[in-house]
Amino acid sequence: MNALVIGYGSIGSRHVKVLKSLGVDVSVVSRRKVDYEQCWPSVSSAFKDNSFDYIVIASRTNEHHSDLLELFSLGYNSNILIEKPLFEKPYNILLDNTNNIYVGYNF
Repeated sequence: MNALVIGYGSIGSRHVKVLKSLGVDVSVVSRRKVDYEQCWPSVSSAFKDNSFDYIVIASRTNEHHSDLLELFSLGYNSNILIEKPLFEKPYNILLDNTNNIYVGYNF
């Protein structure tokens, strides 16, 4: 299984750690320079030579919507976990592109 984690702050790095402990091959998108071997500066560059079974959006909340739209524009239609909060404001989006969008939230 190949996963992509978008955002490598405290939550993104935690997702990477958990996924790797499960034996998943994990790539990261980070707009800042980080010490991780499979790191890409943008979502589109990560998709150039890779395909992913699972994606975690753990970027800044105000980037979640644009990251999701970019995934749609790249034709991605598999599993997506978006960290809470979903978006910073209400958006109208069509979810015809995927049936597998989840929001991470622990009570």
